[in-house]
Amino acid sequence: MKILIVDDVSESLELLKEVFETMGYAVLTANNGAEALKILDEERVDVIISDVLMPKMDGFVFCREVKRNEHTRNIPFIFYTANYTDPEDEKFGLGLGADAYLIKPIDIQILINTVEKLLQKGKAEISKVDAVSDDVQYLREYNTVLIRKLEDKMYELERANEMLMKMNRELQVSHEQYKSLFENAGKPIFIVQPETWMVLDANNQAENLLKCTRDEILNLNFAKYKKFFQPLFEGERVVNFETTIIDFEGNEKIVEMTANLIGYADTSTIQIIISDLTEKRKIQDELIQTEKLASLGRLSASIAHEIRNPLSAININLQFLVRKFQEGTQERKYLDLALEGVRRIEKIVEATLNFARPSKPNVKEENINDVINATLPLVEISTLKKKIEIMTKLEPDLPKVKIDFKQIQQVILNILTNAVDAINDVGQICIKSYLAEEGGTNYVVVSISDTGCGIPKDELTKIFEPFYTKKSDGTGLGLAISKQVMNHHDGKIEVESEVNRGTTFYLKFKVK
Repeated sequence: MKILIVDDVSESLELLKEVFETMGYAVLTANNGAEALKILDEERVDVIISDVLMPKMDGFVFCREVKRNEHTRNIPFIFYTANYTDPEDEKFGLGLGADAYLIKPIDIQILINTVEKLLQKGKAEISKVDAVSDDVQYLREYNTVLIRKLEDKMYELERANEMLMKMNRELQVSHEQYKSLFENAGKPIFIVQPETWMVLDANNQAENLLKCTRDEILNLNFAKYKKFFQPLFEGERVVNFETTIIDFEGNEKIVEMTANLIGYADTSTIQIIISDLTEKRKIQDELIQTEKLASLGRLSASIAHEIRNPLSAININLQFLVRKFQEGTQERKYLDLALEGVRRIEKIVEATLNFARPSKPNVKEENINDVINATLPLVEISTLKKKIEIMTKLEPDLPKVKIDFKQIQQVILNILTNAVDAINDVGQICIKSYLAEEGGTNYVVVSISDTGCGIPKDELTKIFEPFYTKKSDGTGLGLAISKQVMNHHDGKIEVESEVNRGTTFYLKFKVK
């Protein structure tokens, strides 16, 4: 027996073909009514199973053509459809001369039984063909079926469109909520593609962290952190690993990263949340340094007091002995050297005590330019000896700041003295005063720049430590005391330096 199966859905076609071939039938297949008619011109078949909704020629037209042909009209015809399920559709199909009208899904055994029953019955009843032999009636009924199906499809389309619009609105709301949470998060967030490690998205805090625009962030690559994120691909979270990052202004920042694998635009991406620890770590270091300095100060003061009395006795005895020897004698030479050593020890003791027990600043409203102008003559001789040119650029009409005139003068003098010492023979020292805003606070700033030897980067963090000095005759307390004074004035002292290019110190006084 030979069966012709007509269906445009290849999966359905292959399934039926396999079922009936297993049962011993020879099976021919076609994807639409037009192809099936060509097969019928060349092959004799015993039964036809046809879908209804198909391209080029649907099942109804195909059935009508089969039943109008005297060579094929008696072939049993079965409609097997999932789309034309209305009773009127079934009535129309059977009216075309079909022998059975089965609606998917259906138990496959029912289809098999129907085929076998029709084959046993023999030729189909010709009377059904006569029922639709009138072309006008056929077209009227066929159009009615198509219009009803079209109306059903339009209704389904409208419902689908409404559903789609509702889903779009919900998606838009969800997207806006996510975007709001993303942009207004308290920490910088980056979305990174794991295949390329390129940044796909970032929030406003990320821009603030890196001091750049969104477009500049989207060109960033996180490949250098790949090894830190490897546990993500083994199903683990990456929590609070500490590293450093360089912003677009060249500043190194200490950060803590937490990462998760998340879905983003139908792909798996890495969400990285960053905490900026730079300021926190700076404050911690300053607190530790302050405590260390306080401890050192107390120890130094204790030692200085113990030294002072015996040193005074040594000084008096040396002065007494000096009178015993004429100037120019060998003994007098040794005694003068000893006295010079004593004076140096006294200088260190005095500086140590000043550092350990600084006097409370007597603050008044002062013009910082007056302090600068009063200090410059104190280094004039030193600058003339070395042919150092001093340039000033003092901004007039600066707001007055509350300072202890003498203490700030000492700070400026310490820095100017260091600048003179940093220049070998010929050079320049530039002093500026101006108003600047930093973090929402206005400062009167004094900058002192020299063209000296500069300070190596690894020594910049040490120069404010007490007793740290590179000078053979230095006490190592000048900058430590300067920082202490600035702290007591609620101000800042900062430094920038480049070896063989020079150094710039900044003194910053809050405008209150």
